[in-house]
Amino acid sequence: MAKKKYRIAIMGASGAGKTVFLSSYFNLVTNLGQGKPVSLNTPEASGEVGRIIRTLFKQQVPVKEKAKKDLIAYSVIPLDMDVSFIDVPEGGSKKRRDWQDHKFLPELKSADGVLFFLPADDLMKNPERILRENGTFQEALSFLLENHSSRWSGGRKIPVVFLFTRGDTVPDVSVEQLTEKMIEVLGKDRQKSSALSAFLSGSGGDLKAFRVISIGKWPDQKTLPKEYEPQNVIKPMEELYKMMSSQEHERKKIRSAVLAVAALLVVSTAATWGMSHYRWSGTKSEARKLMAASRHEDALKIVDSFGKSYVFPDPIPLIPSALRGGADKEAFRSSILKAHEQAQFDSLLPLIRDLDTAKMPDVKSGQYLDASGKVEKYLANSPFRTVNQANYDRIQSLRWYFEAGQALLGKTAGSTADTAGNAGEAYSLLESWLDFLPKLPEQWKTEGEQKAAELFSFWADMAGPDADIEEAEAFVASAAKLSDNPNTSEELKKLIADRSAAWKDMISARWTDRGAAWVQEASALTPEDGIGKLQALLKREDLPESTRKTLSTALEDQYMRLAETLAGDGNADSDAIRGALSRHPEMPDAAKKTLSDRILAIAKNEAAGVSAGIEAAESLEALGARLSDLDLSWTDYPAGKEEVAQSFEKTFSRLVTSEWEKIAGEAAALAEKKDFAGARGLFASSVETLTARLEKAGLGAFGDGAVAEAAEVQGTKLQELRQAHLSVCKTAFEGLKSSKNKEDMAAVSETLKAFAALWPDSEEAAEAEKAVVFLDAVINGVKAVLTLVGGDFTAADSLLDTPDMKILLKKNGAVLLETKTVDNEVRPVFGEKHEFTWDVESRFTFVGIETGGVLGSDKEVFNVAVDAGGIFGYEKLSGTLKSGGNSLTIKLDMDLPESPWK
Repeated sequence: MAKKKYRIAIMGASGAGKTVFLSSYFNLVTNLGQGKPVSLNTPEASGEVGRIIRTLFKQQVPVKEKAKKDLIAYSVIPLDMDVSFIDVPEGGSKKRRDWQDHKFLPELKSADGVLFFLPADDLMKNPERILRENGTFQEALSFLLENHSSRWSGGRKIPVVFLFTRGDTVPDVSVEQLTEKMIEVLGKDRQKSSALSAFLSGSGGDLKAFRVISIGKWPDQKTLPKEYEPQNVIKPMEELYKMMSSQEHERKKIRSAVLAVAALLVVSTAATWGMSHYRWSGTKSEARKLMAASRHEDALKIVDSFGKSYVFPDPIPLIPSALRGGADKEAFRSSILKAHEQAQFDSLLPLIRDLDTAKMPDVKSGQYLDASGKVEKYLANSPFRTVNQANYDRIQSLRWYFEAGQALLGKTAGSTADTAGNAGEAYSLLESWLDFLPKLPEQWKTEGEQKAAELFSFWADMAGPDADIEEAEAFVASAAKLSDNPNTSEELKKLIADRSAAWKDMISARWTDRGAAWVQEASALTPEDGIGKLQALLKREDLPESTRKTLSTALEDQYMRLAETLAGDGNADSDAIRGALSRHPEMPDAAKKTLSDRILAIAKNEAAGVSAGIEAAESLEALGARLSDLDLSWTDYPAGKEEVAQSFEKTFSRLVTSEWEKIAGEAAALAEKKDFAGARGLFASSVETLTARLEKAGLGAFGDGAVAEAAEVQGTKLQELRQAHLSVCKTAFEGLKSSKNKEDMAAVSETLKAFAALWPDSEEAAEAEKAVVFLDAVINGVKAVLTLVGGDFTAADSLLDTPDMKILLKKNGAVLLETKTVDNEVRPVFGEKHEFTWDVESRFTFVGIETGGVLGSDKEVFNVAVDAGGIFGYEKLSGTLKSGGNSLTIKLDMDLPESPWK
């Protein structure tokens, strides 16, 4: 039985991920054995699928040449389906007739299903780009939705699956959120793709949409994911297969039933086709013209006026629908009514889409009045409820909003602040609004209270900053009356209280204006004259308390101005400042402190100058010349004496340290040249040299501590020098580990002897001497005994023969020792010894022989060469040697002095 052929239209802008998705799908079903098995039907299909799979999954680079989808044809084996693709071309904003010119619409109409690709990140973050790049595909899908459904499919629309690709870029966004966003974006342009808009808005939760990750998480656009972690690749494809197969099954059932009925009716209907055809065709033609002009109501009247006549039962697939009245008339009328409802709803949608019903409308705005009239007109058409229940319910849910708005328009249309010409009118307007508040819908109570607050602020702002005392008192009294209104909210009462307090402050401020002028006059005088003027004014008895306080504060400011003037005068010495303090004993504490601080600052500056001179000394002799600074008196700044002494001590320490750094530098240069004896002598004489310089500079009294510190530093420096010398010795000793040259060893031994002689009393000297003894023994050689203890020759064992083993000890090819043969032992014990003199050139070879007896031949089963040379080479002659799965244990006994370093 031949497989049913299906064609899938592929829609999506360039870069939407179509090629990557198809590559991953075919990789999963053909290479990894997942999902329903498929077979590629042509060599071209195999070649094209193989190319994109190799590029992405073998070469692991992005595909530069996109998949040629029209070459891909395959069979879904379990479903008996032959599938091919229609690659819908992009066209920007081309009109449908452009496609007709290119003869593409007939091919598009042959599609049995649609895969629509939308990048998830663009959909959420750049919806304008989605609209711009998918205009052609919107038109294509809308065309299919308009032309695909028929009685043969039970009126069902073409199966569509939406794929939100690049799902890894929006990990926190669900498929439900993506679907909702798609409906919002693609449903905007109803005129351009009304069928698509209706399909999206009318599908409810039945839209087939998937959030897809074709391969995994991409680090960037040019780098493929490290891990292959596809999500929702197979599932959407198999869902589309299921939908297409189901629709084909439904189509067959309907066709069979209809054909049976049609056969009975065809004879009786043939004679009457022509009776109503002419009138009915003319009526429909006229109605379509009215619909094209958006005159849906007139189109309905034309259809309704068509006289009732004999009509044929419906559906009759053998009779053209244009020749049928009755059901065709009802269907045609229903389509007009549906278009009429959709046109009215579409005109309303922009006005209500972003409507916030929690806020009161601006009932005077053109947009509100337009929306209100259209809502009333829409709801007056009760048949709209049956045409589109969802749309009708949506508009019906807003009826209260516009009815309440109409009431507000009739009763409070003049309730806006810009209609009030003076404070009296504004106050009356506010009282009227407060009286209307209880009549507002509950949803608007909050905004109504906000409106009351705005009206109050408008009225209150009429009491400007120039208001006199009587005007301000009138506002206070009116505000109190508003506060007592039962409809006044707590928030408004708080605003009233705040403004009333401000007005009371205004009344008080008028009394203080004069005081402010007096303060300004005083500020224009010299500080001492200003103080005199303010003191005279404060003696007046008619001053209000607030003004008296203002003048008192100003007097304090004048005292502070006097203090700051004197403090800022570089020519005013301490005596001048003390004179001002004496003339104004009533001066506030803050001003007194400013002057006292200035006196202190002068003294501190003097102390700082002395300290700076001391710290500028560049030699011990220059510092000694400033010893008299330590005896200066500091009455105004007692701490000055200590600061000078600290500077002296600090400078003394710096200069002594400088002397030490000089000595240390010279010693370091000698040590760099390996002249450790010279460096040691330099450090050893340093204390005596420093003591002599201190006495000569007159700093002998300071020298005791310095000399003690110098002695401590001297000890530290000598210790550091000794460690550096020892490090050189150890490095030289370390270098012998890779040498077998006795002359090199003798040279290192002499270096160690020199260290011990230079530092005879140190612990390190003992280490150096032990190293010398060790090296001398290594150079001269040491008597030693090498014992061949035993072995393990399991690898030489067999079921037929247990080995008979002996060991040959060789040097330079010559046999030094041949052990006795131990018969039939896998783990023989030899215990034989070889005496020799070990030195830095010792080297042995150990050979294990499995003897063959009288008739057999010997076989070597073990051979290990041991280089026991070098200063620690002897260590290799104790332990277990391994060769070919066998082992030999050896032991070395020798009387070698211990090395202090390894």
